[in-house]
Amino acid sequence: MNLQNLSAQERVFAARAEDAVLAAARQNRGRQIGFLDERQRAIAAQVCRSSGFYDYRFWGGYPEASRVLFGCFPDYIDPDAAGDWWELTALTFSFRRADKLSHRDFLGALMALGIKRETIGDILVGEGVGVLFALPSAARLIQSEIVKIGRVGVQVQEGMPEKLPLEQDLLPREGTIASPRLDAVTAFLAGTGRDKAQQMIRQGLVSVNFETVEDVSRTVEENSRISIRGYGRFLLERFDGLTKKGRLHLKAFQYQ
Repeated sequence: MNLQNLSAQERVFAARAEDAVLAAARQNRGRQIGFLDERQRAIAAQVCRSSGFYDYRFWGGYPEASRVLFGCFPDYIDPDAAGDWWELTALTFSFRRADKLSHRDFLGALMALGIKRETIGDILVGEGVGVLFALPSAARLIQSEIVKIGRVGVQVQEGMPEKLPLEQDLLPREGTIASPRLDAVTAFLAGTGRDKAQQMIRQGLVSVNFETVEDVSRTVEENSRISIRGYGRFLLERFDGLTKKGRLHLKAFQYQ
């Protein structure tokens, strides 16, 4: 990623990330920013690499989180053992299993309270249960104000269940591609031509495992998470060998 090609809004965020790096590296103070989306995560990582700073981590409450906090750590904190250093609260919502709620329902209720999106991490919704991650200030407001999501009554408590609900339903996607190159995979997942896929990749619209990739020939590995701006998020689960015509069969899922 070339930091010189960022939009005006992205440059503002990059400056915040640089300030966090300087606070940890020169002032010996830990700094947290978040929650970040996948694009911001890639920018923050590039800022750190460009600065030669590697004591940074991302955390969203659970290992597979999409929206994450960005932390820069001073020498006296082990980034891999930060534990309670992260300012993050998990909230569990309980409701009747017969009532159906979606990610959009939860997000709408939060926005109606005036809660800013950057204070909220992933929202995971299952049957009769929802889990969200939030900055402590947002979590306190949610606990004190929300008793319904839409027309559905909910009970809210701090903490999360032993087993998290799936973030979203997964829509199976299967087909064949010419090769495991990123442009071929992107074209299949987005339902576009190869030229269009290459254009999107070079514009920084495609990320693999939360990192923006602008190399159209990059080989995509199995179990990779792929995000295509404007088309959604996907999990490329595996490749299933070659067809008689020499094309590669793949199995993927699209997050709904």
